[in-house]
Amino acid sequence: MHKWSKRLAVGFLVVSLVLAASYAARRDPIFIIPGKQLTGEEQAYPSDWEFSRQHNFVNVEVRPDDPYSVTTTAFLLDGDLHIPAMQGSTKQWPQYVLVDSRVRIKIDDVIYPANATLVSQDAGNLVLGAATEKFLAAGRQAPALEDLPEEIWLFKISARGSTAPHQSIQSAEEYGFLGNLWRSMFRIIGQ
Repeated sequence: MHKWSKRLAVGFLVVSLVLAASYAARRDPIFIIPGKQLTGEEQAYPSDWEFSRQHNFVNVEVRPDDPYSVTTTAFLLDGDLHIPAMQGSTKQWPQYVLVDSRVRIKIDDVIYPANATLVSQDAGNLVLGAATEKFLAAGRQAPALEDLPEEIWLFKISARGSTAPHQSIQSAEEYGFLGNLWRSMFRIIGQ
């Protein structure tokens, strides 16, 4: 029994180390696990996002100076690409976008540099039609408005321009001691 428990412990340790190394070396997000800098071919901002309707999920990379990426969905509203954040105030990536609007959107293996602008912090009514279209296309039952989570933040995606809105909060005076400490802790733990 003693040899068996030692082997089990060694096996657990090896699996744990492999998982830890994989997590530390990850680039793209994996399901709900955030990633870092997205991998793929970067192309110019598309003139038409119609092709995005064929994809249920996209990857969004925020915070270009210390990339953080997530998997989410995207909708076309009036021809413009929009990305929702369910319970936006509780998620990290929307907070990063509020500080720096530069994002990279990955669809398939192609990455598009863009800007994201918050258009609503209560976008349930705005996304219901688009969500219904996505759900039905995937063969799933469409959600009702009351079934959507509260506080859906909605970001409009636009081309980066030479005057792209960019706010970088980096000094102790702007962020404060505790804010800088908090940012440092997130960098250390990879969040």
